[in-house]
Amino acid sequence: MALQTHCLLVLLAVARVTGRVQWKPNPVSQIPKPSIEFFTQKLDHMNFADQRTFSQRYFVHNASFREGGPLFFYTGNEGPLESFYYNTGLPFDWADEFGALIVFGEHRYYGETLPLGNASFDKDKLGYLSISQVLADYALLVTHLSASYGFKGVVAMGGSYGGMLSAWARIKYPNVFDMALAASAPIPQAVNLIEDKATFYKLVTEDASKADPKCPDVVRSAFASVVQKASSAEGLKEISDTFQLCHTMNASELDHFLQYARNAWTEMAMCNYPYPSSFLAPLPAWPVAAACGKVVGAKTPMQGLADAVAMLYRQPNMTCFDMYSIFVECADQTGCGTGKAATAWDYQMLLPGLEEGTEIFYEQNTNNDPGTE
Repeated sequence: MALQTHCLLVLLAVARVTGRVQWKPNPVSQIPKPSIEFFTQKLDHMNFADQRTFSQRYFVHNASFREGGPLFFYTGNEGPLESFYYNTGLPFDWADEFGALIVFGEHRYYGETLPLGNASFDKDKLGYLSISQVLADYALLVTHLSASYGFKGVVAMGGSYGGMLSAWARIKYPNVFDMALAASAPIPQAVNLIEDKATFYKLVTEDASKADPKCPDVVRSAFASVVQKASSAEGLKEISDTFQLCHTMNASELDHFLQYARNAWTEMAMCNYPYPSSFLAPLPAWPVAAACGKVVGAKTPMQGLADAVAMLYRQPNMTCFDMYSIFVECADQTGCGTGKAATAWDYQMLLPGLEEGTEIFYEQNTNNDPGTE
């Protein structure tokens, strides 16, 4: 097993260095439909006296799997499994090369994997939502799959929070996971190796600066204009009209509006792919550059900001933007989304190790002058 794992590590390293495995974006239309399976999972891995179980959903693609091949196991993120399965092309790009079995495991409390059904989100039931429980879910599922498929070597894969889970799975269960590919996993921030809580937002600003050096300053100017205009009724109406809000906002709603507008930039930065995507919203290739183009090319900074925000939030047949249904304020400054998944993520963001910073383009406290990052 050790030799086989070593060979897999070498193959992946050689593929990366030599380009033997050429990465190309795999459009959603080309991702093969999965076999949808369910596994009887323990509710509480930390309490041997608790024998309750639930059904964990997972997706399987075995068309490329051959004897002696590895398992590419995607450690599901904070959302329904379909979103990640159909927007994660890398395991499919590599599967033929390595003869890999592909499995995506759904994270408890998301999608259809609700341990206690609709009662899962009751306050006294949320305690079963923890990283320790999730990692144990994945280890038990992979152990079960190993008996069925006999794969040789397990590579945990994930991005963002899912990447954190992949790395932690390898650390916590090295007997199950032979290696981890943790893409864009903010582990240094989670374990306080990076003390600056604004690191994430500074990187968003850096994305904008790389797209157009003028972009960050114009966006800062736009936010400053919004804050200044919000001091009068006429200004509030101008803001509401410019951003096509469904109602004329009042001064008490300014903080929520600023977070709503800022969230558009964070989501575009997180989906700043070199090809069109529909992960969080239908977006063009390099969406940050597209948004900066709207900002820099507009008649006024505020109009440019409105056009950029609309690029993310606009849906077919939408006549106005309801900033409360689109963006729900929560413990995650980058937004928690909406629906049950938002409840679960909001709870998780209050747990140790998943805190966020608060800066991008402007200071969150609107009593201060606009910031420089």
